[in-house]
Amino acid sequence: MEERNVQSRLDAIEMQVIRLARWLKLAIYGWLLTVFVLLLSAWTWEPKAAQESKAQKDVLRVHQLVVVDEKGIDRIVIGPVPDPQMMGKRVKRRAPGTGIQLNDGSGNERAGIALLDDGSAVVGIDDQSGRERAHLYFIPTRGAGLLLQDGKEIEKISLLIPSEGDQSASPKLEMTDKAGKTVFVIPVQK
Repeated sequence: MEERNVQSRLDAIEMQVIRLARWLKLAIYGWLLTVFVLLLSAWTWEPKAAQESKAQKDVLRVHQLVVVDEKGIDRIVIGPVPDPQMMGKRVKRRAPGTGIQLNDGSGNERAGIALLDDGSAVVGIDDQSGRERAHLYFIPTRGAGLLLQDGKEIEKISLLIPSEGDQSASPKLEMTDKAGKTVFVIPVQK
């Protein structure tokens, strides 16, 4: 009888071991499945910033872009433009601005497109001596215009459409001679 008692106890223990082994297998499979799902979601999940970055992957965001030549001289500046260098010296711009500044091999400004903080929009071309030669502009206090000057910066041809606030003024085309004297004007002045 003792043998039966021992045998039945061994059978009971064996059944418990089998049940525990099943539970252990289920727990291991569940743990492995959980780890797999977490790894899969971590692998495929991207933070919102990364998703937005991916959507704009062709966009380059910088404060200022400066292209230099082989000597390290700033040749093209895109973004906030510095005060222009003219004949090797910095000249104060009338207002800070953002745009494209084109410089010669000495770093002197020769051309540019800028939106200035005073509301002006300007396209300018200078000669090799730093003299202003051609400008297309809008200046809030003056209006829109085109200005061509000679090497002494004397206006030779000027086309001006005054600001809308200046109701008394009308569009004007003016040409001057070498001395700066008006030789042709439309509308004709009386």
